[in-house]
Order: sequence, then structure tokens, then C-alpha cells
Amino acid sequence: MIAAVKSLILFCAIILTLVLGALNAVYGGSATWNANPVDSDWSNPANWTPATVPNGPNDIATFGVSSITGISINASIEVNSIIFSPGASAFTITPSPANGAIVLTISGAGITNSSEITQNFVTYGDEDSSSFIFFTNSATAGSGTLFTCNPGPSLGGNGQVNFYDTATAGDATIVSNGGWIFFTDDSTAADATIFVNGDDGHVILRSVAANNATLVAKSGQILISGAGSNTARVQVYDRGVLYIGEIGPGALVGSIEGDGEIIISIGETFRVGSNNLNTVFSGVIRDTLHLESSYAVRQTQPEIGGTLAKVGTGKLRLTGANTYSIGTNVKAGTLVVANTQGSGTGPGPVKVTTGRLGGNGVIAGETKMCLRGPKVHGRSAWMNAP
Repeated sequence: MIAAVKSLILFCAIILTLVLGALNAVYGGSATWNANPVDSDWSNPANWTPATVPNGPNDIATFGVSSITGISINASIEVNSIIFSPGASAFTITPSPANGAIVLTISGAGITNSSEITQNFVTYGDEDSSSFIFFTNSATAGSGTLFTCNPGPSLGGNGQVNFYDTATAGDATIVSNGGWIFFTDDSTAADATIFVNGDDGHVILRSVAANNATLVAKSGQILISGAGSNTARVQVYDRGVLYIGEIGPGALVGSIEGDGEIIISIGETFRVGSNNLNTVFSGVIRDTLHLESSYAVRQTQPEIGGTLAKVGTGKLRLTGANTYSIGTNVKAGTLVVANTQGSGTGPGPVKVTTGRLGGNGVIAGETKMCLRGPKVHGRSAWMNAP
């Protein structure tokens, strides 16, 4: 899994380099999409006023009321920003893959939507190529915007929305129906809402990039790794999976909810609770099963499990039979164990420092209450909470 994720990131970096290098050297200029364009092709100058094609790092593409609102991008385009004017029609802008990657790069101010209706962007794949939307520099995905990443055929391309440099997802909604969503460099998910609905869908980001986003996986995978604070709300349901620490040490999220699966990588600590919400997780939290050896395929090194650390002032209620093996550390807030089968905290020990532990479930490992100070009065560790 780790090698696969690193390959995905390397692939995206290569695509970004190749596509930016291949952009048309003859820039058009800023222009407004016509009220009555001749067709749906972004690259047709007759569709714009003035009669030029926005395709350059300083260019602004503006959209108002139009009779054609489904716009196809058939050659890679770069713009500084896209503006939807007050009263604009509802547009759908689609980079359409054909004989290689097609990319819409937004490299300046980003997207401004003043239309008060949702504006749509769609990426997808075909048999041998993919389409992309890249946000670079400090560009924002804006608000009132919906990005949909659709899959292609089996063994084909797919749709992607990728953030680089200090770009931000803003308040956008981003949906993976089997496509990929990446946050790299110092980019951030900001206050976006991101859904993963397809089994092959991925959202990959560092802890600090999660920011205050809401991340929801009903199938597919959310991968969060590395140090850094955030208050992200993570929900995993059905076949959805949250991977922790697959491409970097540890991870932090604001809260967890749902009945899906959470997998903690080998030797990593998963910290949860920084948004101080009270939530219930009824799925399964487990370890990575094994680490592939560097000297032989399918040979394994000794199993090393993961750790769960409860932080923040909120209450986390665990109702599933969890199997993560190294242990649990209640550092702050309240952890309520309410499982009916197995162990709510896996086989490892439970340590309560400045937090609280309770519930009517089963804890298989040793429980250690670490009371601070010489006085019993005012201690923060307690048991048998509702």
C-alpha cells in the first residue's frame, strides 16, 4: 500500500511537470464567455469576447449568462482565475481526455463564484488517458463550487483534482466517484467538504493539510499522514477506509465517526479529538497487518501494531470490536468504551493520563490510571461512565 501511494504521488508530479511544459506558448488573454457561443469548445476564439482564448498565467476567464453552459476543454489550459459573475448561468466545465492528459491549471487567484448557484467542474478518464484540474501557487477552489472526479474504464485513466504549493480547496465540495484527490506541498483542504464514493477513489493529504475540512468516505480511501494540527471531521461508512500514517509518521484528525474501517500503520500513533466534538465510531480500528520485506515478496517482518491517542475536550464513544494492538492513551477528554463483542480498545494496555475513561464495554488489556498531584480530590481519571 505504501509503495502504491508513493507511486501515485510521483505519477502526479510527473504529469504536472510535463503538462505545464507543454502549455501553448502563445497566450490569448482575458475574455468573457459569450451569451451565444458557436459551440462548447473552450479553445474556440469565436466563443469569447474579445475573440481570444484565455490560456496564460495572467488570463482571467469570466462567465455570465450563456446559452451553452457545458464547456469542454480539449487541450491543456492555464488561467490565473475563473470568475462567475452575479446572475451567471450554471456551468459545467470538463477537461476531456484525448490521446494523453488534459489539464485545466488554475495558477493565480483561483475561482470566484458570485453567481449564488453551484458551478460544476468534472474530470474523468478514458481507455488510455486522464483529465486533471490543478490548483497551483495560492489559487483557491472557491465557494459554491462542485468538483467531481469520475473513474475511467478498468486499467484506464481517471479524473483527478490536485492541489500544489499553497493552493487551497476553500469552501468547495469535491467528490471522488473513483478518481483521485491529492494535496501536496503546503496546500490545504481548508473548509472544504470532500466525499469518496468509489471503491478506487483516493484522497491523500498530510495532517496539517486537513485543516477544518469534512472528509467522508462511503467507499474508497482517505489517507492522512504526518505531523501537524487540524480540526478535520472524518466520517467513514460502509466500505470506506481511513488509513493513518501510510506515507508519513502518525496522524491527527479532529474527530472520527461512522461504521467503516480505520487502519493504523505499523508503529504509528493515531491522535483523534482536536475539534472537541462528541462523536461515535462503531466500525473497526485495526493495525496494518504486516510489512512487506525488502528482500522477498510476501515475506514479512514481525508485526508491529498501532496506538490510539484520545486528545481534545470532547467525548469519543467506541462501540466496535477493535484490534489495534499496541495500546490506547487517553490524554484529554473522554473515551467511552461501549462495545458488545471483543475488546473496545484492542488487546493492548490502556493508559489514562489527564483524560477520562468509562463505559460498559470490554477492555482486554491492562488499564493504568495516572493520577497527577498528591491529592485525590479533583483527579481527572474515572471509570464506568455512561
